[in-house]
Amino acid sequence: MKKILLIYFLLLNFYTSFSQNLYPSGNKFPLGLYSLHTDLESAHNNYWNHGHRYNYRIDNMTFIASPMPDSYFIECLENNLYSMARLSSIDSLGVKWAPKIQTTINEILQQEKHQNISWWDIPEELRYWEKSEYNILKEYPKIIREFDSKKRPIYMYIPGRYNEKSIEYYVPFLDILPASCYPTYHHLPNIYIRWSIERTKEAVLNQGYKLGQDYINNEKTIIAVLELFEQEEKLTKEGTWHDFWLALACDVKGIQVFSHFYRNASLSLIESWEKLNQAVKIFKEAQLDKAILFGKDINLRTKIIAGPILSPSFNLNDKIHSYSSIKILAKEFNDTTYIIVVNSANDRIIYEINDIAPLIINSENILSGDISEIKDQTLKDTLNSLEVSLFKFYTDKSKVSTLIYPSPTRKHVSIRIIDSKITFDKIKIYTINGELIQEDDCDYCIEKKIKLKENLHGPYIIQLLRNKEHIASNKFIILD
Repeated sequence: MKKILLIYFLLLNFYTSFSQNLYPSGNKFPLGLYSLHTDLESAHNNYWNHGHRYNYRIDNMTFIASPMPDSYFIECLENNLYSMARLSSIDSLGVKWAPKIQTTINEILQQEKHQNISWWDIPEELRYWEKSEYNILKEYPKIIREFDSKKRPIYMYIPGRYNEKSIEYYVPFLDILPASCYPTYHHLPNIYIRWSIERTKEAVLNQGYKLGQDYINNEKTIIAVLELFEQEEKLTKEGTWHDFWLALACDVKGIQVFSHFYRNASLSLIESWEKLNQAVKIFKEAQLDKAILFGKDINLRTKIIAGPILSPSFNLNDKIHSYSSIKILAKEFNDTTYIIVVNSANDRIIYEINDIAPLIINSENILSGDISEIKDQTLKDTLNSLEVSLFKFYTDKSKVSTLIYPSPTRKHVSIRIIDSKITFDKIKIYTINGELIQEDDCDYCIEKKIKLKENLHGPYIIQLLRNKEHIASNKFIILD
């Protein structure tokens, strides 16, 4: 009996302390699954942190999960998952209508007590041209803000076929806007992912809003909704892998997948589900999630050396859309630069990343673990169709110490970097008055011996540079 009471109090303490820290309310990158009805352990064990449910059964009767029952919040909590809180509408003659306002208030109060609510999910696909549905979109957010004590963010699923002008109707009322990314479903090339995300961002900016975490003050968050379902055309694990990383390369701040329910429906879906779990594991363990949420944007140029410059074009909404074959995202976080590069073309490409910061000394290929030295601020790489490269660039910003010998000297001097892995590619020698009297090049050295010019004597300053960036200085003496 004592053991049961102890477990109860531990669970109660965990339940009351579990607070919403999923982005944009907090600092966790949202990784969510639609239709997470059963086997919640498969979500938690694979780094997913966010659940959604459409229905539930009681006594062999199916009920729409609006609002969400207490049992689902508790089940999610037991698996360290957040859950959307859902609000209902009334369907009549193919149109959604709002119930009595007290019904909506009661649904909010019934759910808002749960600490693991992620977002408020208002009825899906409300149409802006249907007055009753657009009224739901305009009124529900105001009621939620009034009666949710924690004022958690508001979300609604929007279909993928809308252009940016249509998305603009939803921007003022939602804190989180989804970019529906279903290329296989729409029979479009995988670069459609980029179009869907960028048109959603354009809609936000066109309406005068900013992208950001402060949703209480009208900053907006863009997430991607990826496909895990099939109709006539089968998914491929290569396409699923590509779509996950392309969405992240487009700098979304969350991922939802439709849906967990279909993950085992066919061999191709099983493979795509396994590929998604592999991608999420890498994403989390490499800290790419933190870099995307809170890293500083880094601008890097890319140059395609061989292969197609453009990805396949497509016609959507009577307009031809065309994008470059590669998409790159670079973020600096905790003195490390994280890079995602995605090839959306149908063929292999060879490309360069240019303008890498001068003090970056090594790159790590996150997928292979290979370490390479960065020289000339350039990295060359090859990607097959729909492939991805993930890199970490390491910067040495420590105070670099040098050893100069012999000193005093007459004809030669050697200089060596100590206590650092950084290399140098140029040596400059100055008088103590700052006059440059000698320059020597070096192929990214740790140590270099140079011959001194004739007729020099007295104290001098030797300076080391890497990619034109000063990294260390020291004094030495030349004898007559």
